[in-house]
Order: sequence, then C-alpha cells, then structure tokens
Amino acid sequence: MIVWYIATGTVITVAGRAATLPAGAVAAPAGLSASDLLARMIETDGTLVLRPLSPVVTSAGTVHTIANCPAGTVIEVADVAGDEIMAEITSTGQTEVISLPDPGEYQIRVAAPLPALPTERRIIQS
Repeated sequence: MIVWYIATGTVITVAGRAATLPAGAVAAPAGLSASDLLARMIETDGTLVLRPLSPVVTSAGTVHTIANCPAGTVIEVADVAGDEIMAEITSTGQTEVISLPDPGEYQIRVAAPLPALPTERRIIQS
C-alpha cells in the first residue's frame, strides 16, 4: 500500500493509503502514516514539517485566557453535558478572555487560521 497526500497550497488537506497513487496525489516519505501527514505542511524546499498549533487556553479559576490570537482565530465554547455551542468568537488579533462562572463541563476549541492546527481544552468547574 502506498501512503499518499494532496496539498492545498502548503497545507496537507487529504491523506490516505491505496494500492495505486490517486490522481493529483504525492507519495509520502517512508515512515509517515496518513494521520501523521495531516499534521504537516510543506516548506518551500518541499520538506514536510509539523504545522504550528493554535494558541492554547490557560485557566485561573473561572477565567480562561487565550493569549496572542492571530486575527481570524475562531474560538468555540461548548457545554459538553448539554451538547451545545455556547459561543463562537472570531478574534481580531488580540488576547481573548472567557469567563465560565457556572458549574459544568465545558470544551474550548481554538482554531487559528491555516496552517495552524486547532487546540482544545476540556474544563470541569465545580
């Protein structure tokens, strides 16, 4: 089986394994799985490098901070037990602060613009 990928610009957007190389795909370097490839991007010289991570959530009590968000970063706050999105914030390029004063289980997902990979943090407040 051939491990392959397709890139959009410098970001690998699709990867898989097949007996033959799909149209438009590139064979992956030995030792990389399809899931490994999706966490990578292509440098100008053609080498594959890990994509940067989106900013991470830091917490102090009920206040949760996402520092240095690039413009266009999307922050999604979800109530895990209620299975609902409570808020979706698009940063204009600043530090974002979220207050979750009520007890519960929350998930904050941070997705900076490409090529960054999203980060997530699960928060349990009592």
